[in-house]
Amino acid sequence: MTLAPRRKQFSSWKILILSVAGAVSLLALPVAQTAAQDATPAAMSSYDPANCTTAPVSTDDMAVLMATPVAQPELPVAEGGIVALPVGVPASDAELAAVMSTIDQLWSCNNARNKAAVYALFTDQAIQETIGFTEGASWDSADLRADVAAALTPGEPRAEDEWSTINAIVSATTYDDGQVGVLILNTDPLVADGDQVMDYFRFVIVDGVAKVSGVVLDPYDLSDGYGFEKAA
Repeated sequence: MTLAPRRKQFSSWKILILSVAGAVSLLALPVAQTAAQDATPAAMSSYDPANCTTAPVSTDDMAVLMATPVAQPELPVAEGGIVALPVGVPASDAELAAVMSTIDQLWSCNNARNKAAVYALFTDQAIQETIGFTEGASWDSADLRADVAAALTPGEPRAEDEWSTINAIVSATTYDDGQVGVLILNTDPLVADGDQVMDYFRFVIVDGVAKVSGVVLDPYDLSDGYGFEKAA
């Protein structure tokens, strides 16, 4: 199947990731087309920066993770070179509750411009695979730490009319390994002219707490014919 060129609309998460020192290749690939789904409106939340209560990741820990080479993930590829997401079953209420608690913090801390808190919600492996160096090299540890410290310094929280919000949870799927993949329809007034975009987040849940274990940014185009529609 040949798809028309995608109208890429980068989400605020890509901007956040690109703004961290040493950012390299991102998992910003289209995924396999699926049948249209009815998005579930997200529970009302202001995603107020004041609601960001996550303790930030330390500069030292982040610098060590970014300086440690890791292999770039090999995503499964379907016909035509399109990346395919795993299949599974609908997430349980308990799983969805844990994931939504973390999503609330992700968006609130993003609006707070607190990258260190955002990345505290990622697993170590997710940090390395998403923004870490993927090629071996020697680094000046002091310079790297200084760069990371500067990148993780919180900015001024966004004004209310600039808050990124979630329009709908399109799907929440539990995989055979127990992880949960979520397609999130969201809007950022500072990105894509305020138009809706969709991002894929994968979570691992340990003792009832969900952490981001993987990200695929802007996996679906929201124009007609790609299987998903914008929320009303």
